[in-house]
Amino acid sequence: MVIMLILFLLLFPFTVSAGAHPPLGVATERGELHLTLYNSGPAFLTEYRQVDLAVGENRIVLQDLVGQITPGSFFVDSASEGTAIVEQSLQPANLSGQRIAASYLGKQVQAVRTNPSTGEDSFEAAILTGINDGYILQFNDRLETSFPGRLVFPSLPAGLSASNTAQLTVIREQQGKTELMLGYMAELMNWQADYIGIIEAGDTSLALSGWALVTNSSTESIDGAAARFVAGNPHRNLQPIAPRLQRMEASFDMAQKAGGMPPDNFSEYYLYRLDRPFSIEPGEQKRFALFPERRVPFDRQYVLLPGNYQQRPTAADDEVMKSPVEVFVQLRNTEAGSLGLPLPGGQIRFFEKDERGSLLFAGEDRIAAASAGDTVKCSLGQSFDVKAERQQIAFVLLPSENRGGYAYESTRRIKLFNRGKNSVTVKVVEQIYGDWRILEENLDHEARSAGQVFWQVPVAADSEALLQYKVRVKER
Repeated sequence: MVIMLILFLLLFPFTVSAGAHPPLGVATERGELHLTLYNSGPAFLTEYRQVDLAVGENRIVLQDLVGQITPGSFFVDSASEGTAIVEQSLQPANLSGQRIAASYLGKQVQAVRTNPSTGEDSFEAAILTGINDGYILQFNDRLETSFPGRLVFPSLPAGLSASNTAQLTVIREQQGKTELMLGYMAELMNWQADYIGIIEAGDTSLALSGWALVTNSSTESIDGAAARFVAGNPHRNLQPIAPRLQRMEASFDMAQKAGGMPPDNFSEYYLYRLDRPFSIEPGEQKRFALFPERRVPFDRQYVLLPGNYQQRPTAADDEVMKSPVEVFVQLRNTEAGSLGLPLPGGQIRFFEKDERGSLLFAGEDRIAAASAGDTVKCSLGQSFDVKAERQQIAFVLLPSENRGGYAYESTRRIKLFNRGKNSVTVKVVEQIYGDWRILEENLDHEARSAGQVFWQVPVAADSEALLQYKVRVKER
């Protein structure tokens, strides 16, 4: 492309006098707008505009660029042969009352006073001489400071704009219309996955639906964009380099008509394409279905999390510690579990039907991104009827094999209380510091990891259960 343009300039020379530029041309209004939203960080926008170019050097103005544009991310490309963009500049939206007033310092403006009794306005010409501590106005017969009224300016000063504006210098081999593709990243809006799970009393499966939740916290309106949602967290650089992109066609899978947005692989992430034009107003929040409602098997788990034991317990640590039992919902993201699809990280809310069939809020949690095959575990909160008490009932300090070391044997008792109507199994998790070994236990522990041991303790309806174990610990 560069070689062709050099040959063109040699064969068909043109001259521009020093300090002179071709007249500014304004690109037509935006055509297609593609909006790509991420879970965090700026949105990525691509738009297409038609412009009529003359042979040689052209200066083009692109108006109404959307959002607070990330510095260094703006770029323009053209698919037309014989077109080269040799210079581009970006002017962020800079219109404000203070800037307008500053442009009129030393110039005549209209000072407006409103009669508080009649509401009528009176106008008087004045020279604006200061703006730092209120307006300072020089009238024909006086100088006024801290003017109490308002000012009317003849016109909008050059260089001020209510929207982002770009200027391009484009060299063209032949006259005619061409399409420009603009790309830029802008602080505009993000999207988050939002899930709803509805549980009916006694069911072992729930109705799960997934949504893309978009909140427009900016002052920009979007009308009729082709929207895409990227699930994942691309690395952000402070100075993004704009790539040369091919035209992105707004193609949509007809399978979306059945509901939801089937995910496509995109780099290391997943891409969801909205199957209808996307419009949103400032401050508005919208949801779009990621996948239609599915019946998903789940397990309701009761977990007693580790107690607040001292790292070096003593015989005095024998108080009874009351502990809540946490309730979790566990889903398996598999095809057998009616899922088996990428689940972007986001908020999940559970609703449960009571005995009369009324739907009530039951708890919420935030889930991390889950690939197909992963297990998703969500907290519902703390059980009202299932509770626990912990107590150290015996303690013996042992001689240490290492100087300054600490060794002991501790007997611990955990009482579980179930005042509900249904039997439950509580997973009891204990945190033990150092090198440890279970010497005695009334129930077998099922698994262990560094510093933790687990028991599954069944508790019948409206009854109690006891777990007791003795552990020997040596400091590492």
